Amino acid sequence: MSIGNTTFHIQLQEGRLRGVMCTSLTPHLCNGCGIGRACRVQDTLSPVTTKTYNALAVLQTCHVIYFETIAILYSQNTFVVWQSDCIEFMPRLFLPQRIDSIRLLRFTWTYLGDPPLQADHNIKDRRVRFRNTLWTMVWRNISRMAGLQDLRVTLRVSGIHWSSLPPENAAATIEPIKNITGPKIFQLIVPDDIGAEKAPWTKLPCVIKTVPSATQYSNPQL
Repeated sequence: MSIGNTTFHIQLQEGRLRGVMCTSLTPHLCNGCGIGRACRVQDTLSPVTTKTYNALAVLQTCHVIYFETIAILYSQNTFVVWQSDCIEFMPRLFLPQRIDSIRLLRFTWTYLGDPPLQADHNIKDRRVRFRNTLWTMVWRNISRMAGLQDLRVTLRVSGIHWSSLPPENAAATIEPIKNITGPKIFQLIVPDDIGAEKAPWTKLPCVIKTVPSATQYSNPQL
């Protein structure tokens, strides 16, 4: 029975947390179980699927095995998140010890509209406050994952709103990211038209990878 070296897609559906085991032959390229066609086909046809789900069923039915191996389940598998809600509400969705057991996290964040935390924004506007709070909480919750060792974040933003940011405004926006200092590997993937190849982006505690903005919504590995 193997419970390690597996990729799980974590998502919220109708207010409930759902974890889907990735059955793609190339999980690092998978664009979401139940969403990506390749993964859905594998889930239906692959004989590995039944074997793997049976392993999890044993964990759920045998309390002794469950308590002995649940930490391994969190620490030796990769978790893939596409919904910012999962990160924003992580402290409510997971027990603290489970959060701290997670070692590998891949997070793709589609953040549309203007960059947050701008001094010239009207903070009395509810939408502005919501976006600022969401942006801050997501990065803060990631920074508090004590066991996180490998973090890869793909930030999908609209270049028309981000590329014209003066350095001081960009510094305000990315300030919360500076608190993520725990992971040994921290990669931030951003579109190539937002100026991330220069300060203040280059001062972040991560390796920045730029990708063509025209492909960031179509390529499943971005």
